[in-house]
Amino acid sequence: MDRTERFYKINNMFNTHRVVKKERVMEMLGISLSTFKRDIEYLRDRFYAPIVYSRELSGYCYEKTDDDRIEFPGVWLSQNECDELEKMVAYIQENINNNDVNVCQILERLKQSSY
Repeated sequence: MDRTERFYKINNMFNTHRVVKKERVMEMLGISLSTFKRDIEYLRDRFYAPIVYSRELSGYCYEKTDDDRIEFPGVWLSQNECDELEKMVAYIQENINNNDVNVCQILERLKQSSY
């Protein structure tokens, strides 16, 4: 599992549980204590994730905010993945019923993105 995937899994844990013990994160992701600490620090510094340690709850959690959930930026794709996505979009545009509102909305969102 790469680092970005770990970040999203950690974020999901914090969003679905009130408090998360570091041992649980380490076990679920198969990482060391050093990696856990680096990941938490990176999430705080680069993603501005409001991660705090609660002595009262004996674990990590998101500091209370106006929003219920903390969301990270969208998906990152490699150049190869972008090329393949372009091929998929072209195929879909050529082979679908253009009256399908859901597919058209998705394609429009893809066009507006910077993939």
